[in-house]
Amino acid sequence: MRSTLGFLRKILKQYKRREYTSISSADTLVVCNICLWKGHKFEDFDVGYGGVYENSLCPRCHSQPRHRSLYFYLQNILPNQKPINFLHVSPEKCLDKLISSYKNINYLSIDLDSNNAMKAEDLTKLTFKDNSFDFILCSHVLEHIKNDKKAISEIYRVLNRNGKAVIDVPINYTALDTYEDDNI
Repeated sequence: MRSTLGFLRKILKQYKRREYTSISSADTLVVCNICLWKGHKFEDFDVGYGGVYENSLCPRCHSQPRHRSLYFYLQNILPNQKPINFLHVSPEKCLDKLISSYKNINYLSIDLDSNNAMKAEDLTKLTFKDNSFDFILCSHVLEHIKNDKKAISEIYRVLNRNGKAVIDVPINYTALDTYEDDNI
């Protein structure tokens, strides 16, 4: 646990030093660490159900802060030599370039809709064998699945015992109760 915290602190220090998404004054430029777009500020992002994230969306690659921080994190943890089987659930186009750039990665993206990924799969009923993947990326997906416990058990089942899974879900720290809306 202690080594993991140290690693995360090191990454956060590097990220702050690069100041990819910080704005400290009107003449400071922001830089997208994914597509290297530069400008005075990112665009505002309307989440569609009453919320707007100001200064968050890259106008070129459409990445948001969560994508840019994940991109930075992946750059620091993905191995360069060891062959790995990588499963990307509901892939973000802005992250494909990084993941695909690794020659040692056998990359597969899945989504319910095959137009959005390489293969159509239901995360609650994966067709893969046990221990099939060394790395699984699942960002902002589980909150859209009715039976999220089944989806998590499927991720666990297909993840290699020495593998890693990055599972990211949005959390509202100010809400007193869990808000669930099956229509979103």
